[in-house]
Amino acid sequence: MQTFKCFFKVVASNMLQTIIVTGVFIVIAMIIGAFDGGQESMFRRVSASIGIVNRDNHPITHGLLDYLESLHTLIPMEDDMLALEDAIFFEQVRYVLIIDEGFGDGFASGNDNGLSNIAAPHNFAISVFIERQIDLYMQTMRGYLAARFTYDQANYLTRHDLRQEVNITSPLGSLVPSRYFDALVFILVSLIVISLTPSLTAFKRKDLADRLAVSPETARNRTLSLTMGCICLAMVIWVLVMIPAYFLHHESLFSPCGWLHLLNSFTLVCMCVGIAVLMAQLTENTTVVISAATLGGVILGFTSGAFVPLDIMSEEMRIAARFTPSYWYGYNNLLLIESLVRTDVNMPNYWLGIGIQLGFTAAFFTVALVLGSERVKNV
Repeated sequence: MQTFKCFFKVVASNMLQTIIVTGVFIVIAMIIGAFDGGQESMFRRVSASIGIVNRDNHPITHGLLDYLESLHTLIPMEDDMLALEDAIFFEQVRYVLIIDEGFGDGFASGNDNGLSNIAAPHNFAISVFIERQIDLYMQTMRGYLAARFTYDQANYLTRHDLRQEVNITSPLGSLVPSRYFDALVFILVSLIVISLTPSLTAFKRKDLADRLAVSPETARNRTLSLTMGCICLAMVIWVLVMIPAYFLHHESLFSPCGWLHLLNSFTLVCMCVGIAVLMAQLTENTTVVISAATLGGVILGFTSGAFVPLDIMSEEMRIAARFTPSYWYGYNNLLLIESLVRTDVNMPNYWLGIGIQLGFTAAFFTVALVLGSERVKNV
């Protein structure tokens, strides 16, 4: 216990630096969480300006125009091909629909001819979009007419059907905003290394090391006490970083996906402790530690998808990133995002990501222990 108490005395001596660094990163986390949006995704219907040349006077034609008018802005145009082409060229309208005379009668008898359009090549997407809406209307209208509804009834029912909205809810509940947890790689790596490594390097100083060497504690107990101190400090930092997530997204934080995010982030904390312990064996210079922690946080944040999402990375970059521990943290976050579409989480791959992170953690601790043993032998 003497080493354990001594560890937190050293932490207390660096408290000002720790508080400043922790406060800065918690503010960053809150800003990311506030602007990430843990809100529902909304889709806004696109409205375009459509020029209309109507040569027909049938109820089906009027029904089609009423339907299009509820979605877009309809502009009556002169029946002059040159004027229509000019309107498209000068972008007065984005699409021109021409309804030939007899279209309604022909449609009622099973003839689909009678509609034509003019659109600029660069408006191909909106052209396909509008034509799809027209096709949906006409197909639905044809079904009601085949059931012997009147034109007015068929038009009303068709518009009612095409206005139906469907709410899709994932059975896993709301997903905690992924951007918040993606950013934790940079935040936790920098924060834990900057807070933990200077406290560990203090035990390498000759005066403190000599005092502990003559204490009643065995070397094994001192190692266990330092390990417990590191775990406790890392847990405090993890809880502090999770506080903004709780206040910003407390409902989704405790959903099934939220719990998986928490487990993934806790595994990341263990990995960060391993990095901090390894850094303590490599250098005693606080300035070097801070610089290396910041640079390492940026690099690991990049390979985890915090700055560039993994799903848009090139294949070469993703192959290289797989050799870093942070990639597998971001990989798990990506699996949880995909679960909204798949309606379930690919758990074998998720546990693979957790296992690889723990494997990197064990490797960091092993290398740190080897370096520590070599240092003791050389003293």
